[in-house]
Amino acid sequence: MASCGLAAPAWAQGAVPLFFVDAPGAQTFSISFTERQFNADEVWFVTGTCRDTPDPAPVYVTPLELDAELKVFLSRYRFTAVRSVCIVNQEAAPPAFWAAYEKTQEQK
Repeated sequence: MASCGLAAPAWAQGAVPLFFVDAPGAQTFSISFTERQFNADEVWFVTGTCRDTPDPAPVYVTPLELDAELKVFLSRYRFTAVRSVCIVNQEAAPPAFWAAYEKTQEQK
């Protein structure tokens, strides 16, 4: 995420900070990514990275859609999303996230 002058960090602009974890747990929220917006429970827009954020939400990306608490579609545009999110630990993002994110770059 590029920063400029007095711009507030992504989490301060209303983006929910997400922290990817490797395994499900009592304090984690499980999601799966879907390629179809009509099949999603929520549509998210990724604002970028957001390190040093207070209380990020721990998220586990489940490989099975049926195991997920929430099915998410990533949108290319903020105005079509119901939630903006930023990623705290981008280096730990699972392949399923990157596959969904790359699809947002392909949308026209």
